[in-house]
Amino acid sequence: MKQNKSSINGLTLEMEDFKVSVILRMNKQRANGRYPVQLYIYHRKSNRKKEYNTKLDFDKSEFILLFDKEPSMLRKNQKQTRDHIDKLVKKACDDLYSSSEAFDFKKFRSKLHRKTGDSKNVFWHFNEQIKYLTELGSIGSASWYRCSMNSLKTFHLEAQGSPSVQRSIRPLSFGEVTTNWLVQYERYMLESGKSRTTISMFLRALRSIFNKAIKAKDIDSSIYPFGGDYKIKEGLNIKKSLNIEEIQKLFLAIPITSQQQKAKDFWFFSYLSNGMNVKDIIHLRYSQLEEDKFTFDRIKTITTNRKPKAIEVFVLDFHKSIFSKYGSIQPLSDQLIFNIISKADSPEIIHRKTQAFTRFINQHIKKLAVSVGLSSAISTYYARHSYATNLIRQGKSIAFVQEAFGHASSRTTENYIAGFQNEVKKDTAIQLFAELTS
Repeated sequence: MKQNKSSINGLTLEMEDFKVSVILRMNKQRANGRYPVQLYIYHRKSNRKKEYNTKLDFDKSEFILLFDKEPSMLRKNQKQTRDHIDKLVKKACDDLYSSSEAFDFKKFRSKLHRKTGDSKNVFWHFNEQIKYLTELGSIGSASWYRCSMNSLKTFHLEAQGSPSVQRSIRPLSFGEVTTNWLVQYERYMLESGKSRTTISMFLRALRSIFNKAIKAKDIDSSIYPFGGDYKIKEGLNIKKSLNIEEIQKLFLAIPITSQQQKAKDFWFFSYLSNGMNVKDIIHLRYSQLEEDKFTFDRIKTITTNRKPKAIEVFVLDFHKSIFSKYGSIQPLSDQLIFNIISKADSPEIIHRKTQAFTRFINQHIKKLAVSVGLSSAISTYYARHSYATNLIRQGKSIAFVQEAFGHASSRTTENYIAGFQNEVKKDTAIQLFAELTS
């Protein structure tokens, strides 16, 4: 048994990519005079190591006795303790083996401390994804998963049949989520007045959770309920774009308040910057500016795309005027251009400030739009969709729009122009009929 001043090694198991050891941490004595037991994990491929706490503690002689004797020679209570440690090590080895191709210490930690049955529980996997996204600073995505999980929990609770408001919700196993279950959930949501778009968003989150659980080898792919008899129905393609004439009308509109002017400036900054998202605008730094262009990666997809594409925006006189009007007084290379968020802000504060600034733009651009006879539904989404559809109207290809948006898939780009494509189909049908009757 290997000993030193800081630890005693009770047991070591060697795997192809890992080494797992049970150690008594002698330099961390607790108030009760005992020492904590930790699992020491060494990952050979990355040459990284980490220690994980257990709920166990021992005095030195007690710990040595557990591993110096054969298990059959131990007393009953000692044997139970040794069996518990052996099971913990076996579980750790199983989890390490299942994740050896793309090992992550944080994900391993969550697996190590989960309870029996957690691996099959849909809600446990949702909570792990929410924690992961929150730690990553993706507060918006974490909120999407949380809303999806809460919706599924409400339906699952109703399905339990008990009217008591005090009843606790039982785990939802992946095996319960069948094609029939999905159909019932969809019907329940529609009867509750939820839109097809909302239902689609929540089910895509559930589908993502299934895929992650399968990849982690927590469940078998044979129970995957999507893609066969059941397919997620897409939301309605509601038009969210303005044509060139409407864009010109909005650009020439005269704001009557400073708030409307600011909302107009940033709305058109988005439109003329490849439909740039508000979150990306407020994260722009002077270091991203070059002589005639600036580049950025979309924050929304930078963690999901394996090869995120840097988006190039060519700087016009309009951009320069916005930089001059709203930019920092002392522009430094690593400084944020617009003083909407601070480098010291936490991810949660940045998320709140981003939402507040987006609401500000939407609130005042609507008032300006209505003043010149345009729809009151106009929002920052319209800037992005309008950019895409007007490029298509100019004869640009979907591939061109995909490149401008930095989309990894052309299907994503097609979603932006779906409403415009429907308009073209309608106009074509009218034109064909007119030719028949002329």
